[in-house]
Amino acid sequence: MMPHAHTKEHAHELIDRMAPSQVAAAVCLLETMLDPVSRAIANAPFDDEPES
Repeated sequence: MMPHAHTKEHAHELIDRMAPSQVAAAVCLLETMLDPVSRAIANAPFDDEPES
């Protein structure tokens, strides 16, 4: 695994190479990943109970 500082530097390098629309999509993804409600929903177990 990369050291934290190197990982962040690598992320910055990748962002610098992206088109503006890709940067916008990446920002949206990062915001979603950092939002506690979105993270909880993404990590919630699949509901396999039958609907009544």
